[in-house]
Amino acid sequence: MAKVLLVEDTPECRILAVATLTHKGHEVIEAKDGSEGLEAIAQNPKIALVDYNMPVMDGYEFTRAVRTDDKYALQRDTVLIGIGDFPVNKREFLTDRRCFEKPWSLKELIEAVNEYCSV
Repeated sequence: MAKVLLVEDTPECRILAVATLTHKGHEVIEAKDGSEGLEAIAQNPKIALVDYNMPVMDGYEFTRAVRTDDKYALQRDTVLIGIGDFPVNKREFLTDRRCFEKPWSLKELIEAVNEYCSV
């Protein structure tokens, strides 16, 4: 079982992902935008699934803060995976350089979490 942070603004995507990940035994922390995600990452998830296009603070700003701001130094080992149309020129901030295009499948979501969390 892994602790997973889901930073996603679309309610339907959040509901589906949370239900699936919880069913597979993972603990899911939800955030509706990058700003909430920065608060939630203090709970030290193993992996964060981050939507790129969100209001208030997008996935790129969230990822840049986690990777460069000393305030999040303890969370730099968190695997970050982009969800949505994460521009190629901004993927350098992702630990694994992996992104899912929307609509993503539940299968690829579970595979990614399992790959990085050794469940």
